[in-house]
Amino acid sequence: MIVALALAGVVLVLAVILPLATPVHVRLRARSDPATLKITLRLVGGFAPAIRVFDSTRRRRKRAAKPESDRNRAGKSADRSGSAGWASPRAGVALARQLLRLIRVHRIEGVLIYGAGDPADTGQVYGLLMPVCVVSQGRFQVHPDFHNAVLGGRLDVELSVIPLALLPAGVRVLRARHLARHLARRGARHGTRRGVQQQGSRA
Repeated sequence: MIVALALAGVVLVLAVILPLATPVHVRLRARSDPATLKITLRLVGGFAPAIRVFDSTRRRRKRAAKPESDRNRAGKSADRSGSAGWASPRAGVALARQLLRLIRVHRIEGVLIYGAGDPADTGQVYGLLMPVCVVSQGRFQVHPDFHNAVLGGRLDVELSVIPLALLPAGVRVLRARHLARHLARRGARHGTRRGVQQQGSRA
């Protein structure tokens, strides 16, 4: 009985650790026109069967089947929940640089049209993606827009990453979102306080 429990515990630990400590193969397919995104995973070094994580075309069909009132409520809640972003564009660039060191790209094809709205930030992202363009041997191209904030094109990429290696980057994402929320709330309170003071001085 004890041996059976020990074996069951070992199997359970391996079932939890193996997917986290071995490479996860990810295939991402995205287009901007029409806007679609599909993500599938294969665990345990790519030997496990593919798991569909996200498919925007299926979500679009489900949303179309919902009543109009439910869609309006979902849109309002999404607007409220999506108010938090990066503390600064440069923080996002630093995070992207860290992630690129952890990701192994097996295949990439497509065209990316990108602009951050700031020439310096756009140039940093373009510099990060140039090695990927070279490795793809022309199958992946980046067209930077140094004057406008834009994101479009098409992408089909297969990559692998070890989930445990992403933990530090995940902590940075959570910290950045928390900082952005804190700054937004502080700015809103400061703006409200200034408005009240101006109304009081006029009275």
